Amino acid sequence: MSGGFCGDGLIDMGEQCDDANAISGDGCSSTCQIEGASNCSAEMVTIGKGQKIELAGSTVGASDTFKGTVGGTPGNCTNGSWTGPDAIYRIEPKDNGNLTVTTDVKYTNSLVHTRSQCPGAPADQLACGYRTNEGIITWTLPVSQDAVYYVAVDAFTSSGGPYTVTFALE
Repeated sequence: MSGGFCGDGLIDMGEQCDDANAISGDGCSSTCQIEGASNCSAEMVTIGKGQKIELAGSTVGASDTFKGTVGGTPGNCTNGSWTGPDAIYRIEPKDNGNLTVTTDVKYTNSLVHTRSQCPGAPADQLACGYRTNEGIITWTLPVSQDAVYYVAVDAFTSSGGPYTVTFALE
């Protein structure tokens, strides 16, 4: 029988999950949608040890998928509600190692962050960096073979612009 409500422990029409509570952040949101599921458009990058992949792109006209952020490790980002467009890459390492992400942004007020989920939440943040002017944002992050990581080249505001991003696995 349907017609229940979100939080009653029964999956009804329109619900992806129902964990018998109305609390977000536990895998099933307060609106009974699966949290942490990858439901964003991302360019796939498969990388092996010793590989370096450089891609050029632009955030102009992109959607705003990654919302807010907190300081990552490593990272220098603070809490915020970033409203700018972002370009997202789905990184799938073929080997364990250290992934270095280097982004050369050609616009002001840029943000580059890595999360374990897409779009995920600020708690899924693994690394983050930002610049108020053009230039390079870089960090190295330990990664596991066959895990998935999402890197977003983002903007603080509705503006954005061109960039190059390089992924290197050592």
